[in-house]
Amino acid sequence: MITLLKSWEFILDIFFPPICLNCKKYLEEKEKPDLICGNCFQSIKIYKNLFRPSSQLILAAATSYGNSATKELIHCLKYKGFLKAQKPLGEILIKYLSNLDLRLENCIVVPVSLYPSRKRKRGFNQAEILADIISRYFNIPVRTDVLKRIKDTKSQIETKSRKERAENLKGSFEISAGGKEIMKNKNIILVDDVYTSGATMNAAIKTIRRYNKNRIIGIVVAKT
Repeated sequence: MITLLKSWEFILDIFFPPICLNCKKYLEEKEKPDLICGNCFQSIKIYKNLFRPSSQLILAAATSYGNSATKELIHCLKYKGFLKAQKPLGEILIKYLSNLDLRLENCIVVPVSLYPSRKRKRGFNQAEILADIISRYFNIPVRTDVLKRIKDTKSQIETKSRKERAENLKGSFEISAGGKEIMKNKNIILVDDVYTSGATMNAAIKTIRRYNKNRIIGIVVAKT
C-alpha cells in the first residue's frame, strides 16, 4: 500500500508539479510538506512581543495577517481544506510561543468553537487543529467541550464595521454544562486563527469570564 501511494504521488508530481501557494514557484522536495517555498516562509516575520500584556488578559499574535504568505496559508486551511497548511502554521505558532516569557502552568487549551452545522460543512474547525498543535507541543490538555457556539452568525468578512462585527457575535457563545467545572481554577489558553476587529475573541473571552476569573491568554496565528 505504501509503495502504491508513493508511486501515485510520483505520478501526480509529474503531471501536477507542486507549487508554492504564495509565489507559485515550483517547490523543492524538502519544501513540499510546507506548501510554500523557503523564501516565502522566511518572509513571515514572527513577532517577539505580546499585544495586550496584562496579568489577567493577554493577547498573543504570532505574525501579521498582512503578510501574503501567512494569509494564503490561513485561507487555504480555512476555506479550501488544505489540511497540510497546519504544519507551517503550527511551526509559526510554536516558534512564537517558545520565544515568549509566558508561564503556561495550570492551563487548559480551549479552541474558539464553530457553529455545529458550519463545522460539519467545513469538515473541521481550524481553531481546534491549531489548539491540538499547541497542546501536543507544550503538553497542555486541550478541551473542546468547554466553549459552545450557539448562534449561527454570518461570516465576519460580510460585516462592514467594528460595531457590526461586535453585534454579529453578541450572544453567540455559551459555556457547556460541564464546562464550568472543567475551567475551575484553571488558566485558559484561548485559540483562534486570526484576530481582525477582535469581535470573535472578545465575545469568547466575555463568555468565559462569567465563570472563570483566572488568566486568559488569547492566541492567534495572525493579527491584522
